[in-house]
Amino acid sequence: MEIELDGAAIRIEPVGGSGLREDAGLLLISSSGTPLTAAGVRELLDSDRLGR
Repeated sequence: MEIELDGAAIRIEPVGGSGLREDAGLLLISSSGTPLTAAGVRELLDSDRLGR
């Protein structure tokens, strides 16, 4: 996943993955690479807020 802060929004985009699947009517992207954690998301938000 590529995660980008855009103002007050976070854009999450798949990077070169071909592992799409449908589950209960939702289109899901298979996981790969480093897992996204709550602490990681918090760090991204804080870095945008604090201008780091």
